[in-house]
Amino acid sequence: MSIGEVTGIIALVVSALNVCCYVRLQGKYNDLAKQQTLASVGGLETQLRCAIDTAKSELHRCAASLAVDYQDEILQKCYYSAEESYRNAYEDACAKYLDGKVDKRRFKRIYKREIHNLVTDRDQRQYYPDKNSQYSATMAVYREWFQKGSLGQNR
Repeated sequence: MSIGEVTGIIALVVSALNVCCYVRLQGKYNDLAKQQTLASVGGLETQLRCAIDTAKSELHRCAASLAVDYQDEILQKCYYSAEESYRNAYEDACAKYLDGKVDKRRFKRIYKREIHNLVTDRDQRQYYPDKNSQYSATMAVYREWFQKGSLGQNR
C-alpha cells in the first residue's frame, strides 16, 4: 500500500467519524432546542396569566373604591382605566394564541370560560361588536371557539 492510499483511508475514517459525531451532536442540539422552546412557551404563558391576574386585581380594587364613593370622578377614571387594562390583557393573550406562541389546547382549556364571560358580559359587550372591534384578537378567538359557521364550531 502506498502512502497516498493510507492517507486516503485515514481521511475516509476521519470523515466517517466526523459524520457520526455531527449526527450525534445534532440530535443533542435538537433535544436542547425543544427543551428551551418548551421553557419559553411556559414562561410566556405564565406572563400572560400574571398580566390577566394583575389587571383583574386592579379592576376589583378600583371597583371596591368606587363602590364607596360612586360620584368621585378620579375613582371613576381609575375604574375605566383598570377595565381597559383588563380587556387589553386578554387581547394580548389572544394575540399570542393566534400567533401560535402558546400551547393552543392548554390555552383553550384555561381561558375558554373566561373569554366567553368577557365577550358576553352585559357591561363589556359594547367593546366586542361583531365587526370592527378594537379587540380583534379576542373576538377572533371567541368566534373560533363559540360561533357556529366558524372553523372552531364549538370544539
